[in-house]
Amino acid sequence: MQANDLISKLTTDQRAEFDRIKAVVMKLTPDAELTVSYGLLTFRYHSKGLLGWAAGKNFYSLYPFGKVVIEMLSDELTKYDGTPGSVHYSLDEPMPESLVEKIISEKLILLRSQED
Repeated sequence: MQANDLISKLTTDQRAEFDRIKAVVMKLTPDAELTVSYGLLTFRYHSKGLLGWAAGKNFYSLYPFGKVVIEMLSDELTKYDGTPGSVHYSLDEPMPESLVEKIISEKLILLRSQED
């Protein structure tokens, strides 16, 4: 499945939220590539998973591909549900852009440190 296939299945509200997240990713990593991984819309940085995004029936999810970033930002993520590898946020209360930026920035630091 291609990213455009998943995007075409999003509702108008889901598409607006995806576009908001995509804009944050592209602001921080203009060379990020949009793909599909594990059934998620996935942004890759130098062929490595940077951030996955999914729309559920009752919430959106961000997946920084591993629990390290979530553990690093645990104090800031206390109001959000999730799993060890994902953060869920309400359809009615989007995650602040500044927090999305922190998640992406921390993941970028990890990925860049693995390049050396």
